[in-house]
Amino acid sequence: MSEQQPAAGSAPRANQRGLPFKHDPYESDRSIAAPPWLRRVTLLTNLLAALVCLMFVGTLRDLSNSALWISALQAPRLPDDSTARDATLLVTVRDEHGRNVDNAMIRVFTLRADGTYLAGQANTDSSGRARIEALPHGENWIIVERAGLARASSQLALDKGERQLD
Repeated sequence: MSEQQPAAGSAPRANQRGLPFKHDPYESDRSIAAPPWLRRVTLLTNLLAALVCLMFVGTLRDLSNSALWISALQAPRLPDDSTARDATLLVTVRDEHGRNVDNAMIRVFTLRADGTYLAGQANTDSSGRARIEALPHGENWIIVERAGLARASSQLALDKGERQLD
């Protein structure tokens, strides 16, 4: 069935509500205008949404890259009498191209039931290696960072002796 076009000068076909079957959103049609109360509700809703957006934008702080960089992770030092501390971690730090990274800070955090503690830290040498001794046994979190490079982290369990991490 093909759609028939109305004859020139006649009104377009309409549905049961009296609205045209085809409505051009760019053509002004006063016969289907919203009632005044609906226009007021819409205006009030739009104003409320704008106010909420302004309040949100007003609470934003500095969003520069420097604000996203966390310069130092804070944690208390692990008490000396907490556990055996005879584990050693040998770390080699490389960038995404496989080159050794010098002067990267490596921090080891130990996870205990009562919180997270800084267990040890060191900086890499010119060959990208560092040795951290006297680490506690158990679950530890290693975080490596250097200015200009992405922060890297790894979680591992340490036991007596040496453990290599690349």
